[in-house]
Amino acid sequence: MFEQVKNSVDIVAHIGQYTQLRPGGGKALMGKCPLHDEKHPSFAVYPENGSWCCFGGCSSTGNFAGGTVIDFEMRRQNVSAVDAARYLCEQYRIVVSQDDVERYRRTEGLRQMKRSIMESIPASLTEQPEAARWLADVRKFSQATVAEFGLGVDDRLNAIVVPIMDRYGRPCAFARRFLAKDHKPKWINDHEDDLYKKISTLYNLHRARKHVREERRLVLAESYFDVVALWEAGVRTGVAYCSAHLTKEQAHVLAETLDPGTTLVFAACNDKAAQDNLAANKATLQGACPGIHLRVIRIPDGCKDLNDVLVAHGPEALAKAASETSSLDLYLLDRMLATEPVMEQQYRRAREIHAMAENVLVQQDMVRALAKQWDKTEVTVTQYLTGRAETAMVRFKTVNHLVSEYEAYARSSMTRRIPSGWSRLDEVTRGFGRPGDVIQMIAGSGTGKTLWAENLLLNMGQHRPEIPKMFFSLEQTGAMAFERFMMMEGGLAGRDVERWFVPGEDEHNRRLLEGVRRLCVKLDNFVVVDEGGLSLQRVEQCVRQAAFMVFGRPVGVVVIDYLGYLKWDGQWKDLYQLVSMIAREQKEMAKRLDCTVVSLHQITKAGAEGEPVTANSGRDSGAVLESADIELGAWRPDLLKTCVGDEKRRLENVMRVGVLKNRYGPTGAVIDYGIAFPTLRLNEKSKDEAMVQATQAPLQSDLPTTTGGGF
Repeated sequence: MFEQVKNSVDIVAHIGQYTQLRPGGGKALMGKCPLHDEKHPSFAVYPENGSWCCFGGCSSTGNFAGGTVIDFEMRRQNVSAVDAARYLCEQYRIVVSQDDVERYRRTEGLRQMKRSIMESIPASLTEQPEAARWLADVRKFSQATVAEFGLGVDDRLNAIVVPIMDRYGRPCAFARRFLAKDHKPKWINDHEDDLYKKISTLYNLHRARKHVREERRLVLAESYFDVVALWEAGVRTGVAYCSAHLTKEQAHVLAETLDPGTTLVFAACNDKAAQDNLAANKATLQGACPGIHLRVIRIPDGCKDLNDVLVAHGPEALAKAASETSSLDLYLLDRMLATEPVMEQQYRRAREIHAMAENVLVQQDMVRALAKQWDKTEVTVTQYLTGRAETAMVRFKTVNHLVSEYEAYARSSMTRRIPSGWSRLDEVTRGFGRPGDVIQMIAGSGTGKTLWAENLLLNMGQHRPEIPKMFFSLEQTGAMAFERFMMMEGGLAGRDVERWFVPGEDEHNRRLLEGVRRLCVKLDNFVVVDEGGLSLQRVEQCVRQAAFMVFGRPVGVVVIDYLGYLKWDGQWKDLYQLVSMIAREQKEMAKRLDCTVVSLHQITKAGAEGEPVTANSGRDSGAVLESADIELGAWRPDLLKTCVGDEKRRLENVMRVGVLKNRYGPTGAVIDYGIAFPTLRLNEKSKDEAMVQATQAPLQSDLPTTTGGGF
């Protein structure tokens, strides 16, 4: 579709609608840039290759400003490439398929009908002076603001009519606010159709977009009149989601609109329902726009919303309130302390709010505020919030307590148990996934432990796709993790996975999407975190955030690759002491999160030249064995010394995994695990044959095993 749009639209004629273009020497046409204000022409259009470039203010930040006609519309309207292409298709009636033709015919007639209605609305106010007085006297909207937003009246329903525009400024629906005081509901919206989807519509986005880009700030309000009130007060960056809460679809629209570093200011109504929704709206927004700063407007006492502030105190007071914002995280904490009378509930909820705050300085502000509120030391509050506080009261448990506790444990363990995918390993360990367990894999460098962990995630995804899983890829990027997943899923070498992504072949791309689709099914409830420099405290915080923002339920499995990349603050005598502390704290984290933690640990001794990894192999680098419930050691067979002929060929791509510690069964078992992938090359077989093999390739399974003690 993109290529067809670029080839179909005359870039000179299209951009010529927004600025006058004249020959500028060479093959370029020059004009004043329509994307920013300027006195001298610095905008060039190149008809020969269908491109443009701004050499002035658009490029003043050092970033290139130019591209195709699609890039022009993306910058002009601040929309995504897909939205820009769709807009151009509709403007120039570019036919991509028969479905597009039918959709265009249907939507164009519907759009023309709504455009006619919108054009007739302003005149209705002159015929209904009472409605006009209501807007002016009760809502304090000036005639200029009423005209800007096209407000009118439906005399049949005795209601104010508010036109709703799509992101391009085209009418798509109408909302009505009833004037009768006892009318319920006060507001109604048009029914959804091909032009209007309420869950993805943001009121006034088409007007605010330009100002948001210039000011790097957006005010997110609840209602139509809140946005109109902001405009009356001179605030041009207001949009509204016009619902009980912000939807994921609206958050994705904002993600396409907002540049990283933009400040988003919540303007929630001053009632319990809206205030209670703030935390959920924050989570929805952070899940879609992780790079933005979140703040909140504190609406004065006695006012319910922004329009009330305008009515009670005037436009200057509203503009001041909109500019004097507070950190959303601190606001949520303050409100919780003010509304929650039970101290024990304050403790619990404060920990949740603290964990959801991404800025460490804001977290420190929370500690200071809570220490003062609770009359505790900051050290004590920090220990509690980060989960490192000691319990003052010892819990004494009788046998009856233990019976009841074990029954709950057994039920939870059976429902959450996950097969690893290797029957011999599952036979010995009784499966993974017990809440609070730590499974440690120790191996030397280059053994294949990362592949083992990623294969474990795929196996878990196949057997228990409903359980949320997280992979902390601290050593490698998420892109490389994806390549490995595709290698295992498709049976291709890494370089061939790269070739699948080279654009230009439709059949090739269709096959690729099918492979990705199958991978998405297996890793449905799964996310990757590939940030470096994370501490265990930050890992735990990320897990809690994902449980709330992504999955909507607790995370079941956390895989960390690897222990040596975890950051730890403080002074330690040596590396052994540091690794031991991290390993012990990892066990405590698993219990607090009530999930299974699988972590990889690199050792320097053993594992080389076929030397088996034993329980003592990792002791030189830290006491990791003691804190694990299941400890696995991995090494590669020494092919040169021990194997010849068929045996050598069988083991050349094998990693041996030994069960070094097992809280749930015997130790000493050694399992051969295939770690290499078929090195299928596209020049050796046709792409169709390649994809047939890829779609039929099974997950890695048990190879013939070599067993040690314990079986």
